[in-house]
Amino acid sequence: MMNKAEISKLLQRVKDNEIEVETAMGIIEDLPYKEMGFAKIDNHHASIINKL
Repeated sequence: MMNKAEISKLLQRVKDNEIEVETAMGIIEDLPYKEMGFAKIDNHHASIINKL
């Protein structure tokens, strides 16, 4: 999962026209999940449950 500094750097790269918005969207598309190779961890699940 990306931390705040990594997300900020990614957004800065978009702002500086180093990468396209679509490319950045592809990078952050699965942020609520962490790919472990053998499993995909749902990091966002607890916050969804807390809203119920």
